Amino acid sequence: MIDDGPLAVQPGSVEKKAASENMEPIDAETLFQGRKEIQLKHSGEIYRLRITGNGKLILNK
Repeated sequence: MIDDGPLAVQPGSVEKKAASENMEPIDAETLFQGRKEIQLKHSGEIYRLRITGNGKLILNK
């Protein structure tokens, strides 16, 4: 942490915040394309993302 008084900043936090502010959300309908469940591959692992009967998202490994 860089301590310059009351506005102390964590190194790298400004870049991370700026990147997330520029991120465009992806609509779930675009991902699911009418399905109730999709598979995602991350770091060699398969995950299931599904829409529940109540319209919530559940992610399982």
